[in-house]
Amino acid sequence: AETSHISTTMIDKVLVARVEREKLGDYESPGVQNDVTQAAQKLGWRIALDLSPVGLLSSSGLGLLLTLSKLCKANSGKLVLFGVKPEIMAVMKVTKVDRLFTLAADQAAAVRAAS
Repeated sequence: AETSHISTTMIDKVLVARVEREKLGDYESPGVQNDVTQAAQKLGWRIALDLSPVGLLSSSGLGLLLTLSKLCKANSGKLVLFGVKPEIMAVMKVTKVDRLFTLAADQAAAVRAAS
């Protein structure tokens, strides 16, 4: 399935959602959050989120990821991030927010971690 913000598929009962945006900022984050939340309400809260297209992650984008993580936990699910670009990962590590997320090397590892 595809919306303007994400494309989704199901693999082993895990919702694999690819963010189809180059930026996750003030403008994009609400739409991405809405689309992922709507998909998860239908398909389940075990989510592997593909951030490979994302080259810029603002504080609102980070807030979106934290909100999705909390929603997953509240619904007995799990959020796993993969495809995080090296420059975004570097910022996440410096600010220590990488510790707040489950990160995977690729889609297969993310699906396993979310299962």
